[in-house]
Amino acid sequence: MAEDTREERIKYLINQYYAGTATVAESSELRSFLLQGDDRELIVAQLEELAGTAPEATHISDERLDTVFGSIVSSRTRQMPVRRYVYGAAAAVLALVVAGSIYFFTGEQQGVPTQQVAVAEILPGHDGAVLTLANGKQVVLDNQADGVIGNTEENISKKGGELIVDADAQPHNNTALNTLTTPRGRQFALALPDGSKVWLNAASAIKFPAAFAQEERTVYLSGEGYFEIAKKTDAKGKRVPFRVVVNQKSTIEVLGTHFNINAYEDEESIRTTLIEGAVKVSASTNNVTLVPGQQAAVTADHITVDKHADLEEATSWKNGLFVFNGRADLREVMRQLSRWYDVEIIYKGEVPDIAFTGEMQRNLNLQQVTKGLAAMGVNFKIEGRKIIIYP
Repeated sequence: MAEDTREERIKYLINQYYAGTATVAESSELRSFLLQGDDRELIVAQLEELAGTAPEATHISDERLDTVFGSIVSSRTRQMPVRRYVYGAAAAVLALVVAGSIYFFTGEQQGVPTQQVAVAEILPGHDGAVLTLANGKQVVLDNQADGVIGNTEENISKKGGELIVDADAQPHNNTALNTLTTPRGRQFALALPDGSKVWLNAASAIKFPAAFAQEERTVYLSGEGYFEIAKKTDAKGKRVPFRVVVNQKSTIEVLGTHFNINAYEDEESIRTTLIEGAVKVSASTNNVTLVPGQQAAVTADHITVDKHADLEEATSWKNGLFVFNGRADLREVMRQLSRWYDVEIIYKGEVPDIAFTGEMQRNLNLQQVTKGLAAMGVNFKIEGRKIIIYP
């Protein structure tokens, strides 16, 4: 293909995809250009041109671009130089091809026609939660003003997307349990009375006291949470243990550490991923101690350990991303999208056998995400807040 002809063809394909009119063949052709890697400068320049027309265009860092292009376009095992460019509303849709929503599937593609769907705008999740105090009073935090939650003995306050428990203000140990719940499409952070911090993903809950007992610290988790545990010792200098009871099925004993727990009821196992420090994972009579970089999966009373866990994937939600490492199938991806966008997923017939690799920002709206799915041959339609997927 002549150079001028090739350049014009790439520009045409990019604009077709951005306009939402690219055919399956055109989307496949564009992916082929991306994978070849010979036209990166041209692709970036075209992104800059599109983004320049976006009224809400903003900059992202060179480091972020290196991550996006290095891990998606050139695969996770190769690096590529990139230039800073403007990444705004116009470029965001095209970024589904270049920066991760289109991903690059491994496994056999299903030979079905892509269904072009007009999707009502469904926004991504955001900060928000419901606080249920020990006395039964509920406070919706989404629009709650910053400051102390009114007339509470617990002296719990809100600051931005974080709930803060001030143990120093407690006249005595108030160990009655409060509950912080994030509905689907919400996330929130919590500063516990000992200074530990917890980030709750969507569709999750944590029970915690306004003040911990002297001899131990225990919280109760369902859903998914990322923990950074503060070290604490008693008057004799002995370490005060911190425990996370998960779905009443597993207990995580913490030795001062950072870790993520994924314990959604619709997942096959309870997965604890250790970032730093050490934790002991127990289930029934079995227990294992993890070192950084490992992940324990609890299924019934059985515990298996992955000694080389993908830490980026396990903690990506906290960093504002969806990250998939090639082992995530369509069902797993759709479960994550379902929680974040508060949509119901329905499968009609056999589920396509597709595996996902790549990353996507969690601040894209559902229409942008489904453009990427459609471009990869996932056959679906949208009805209200339902996504119906066909073979």
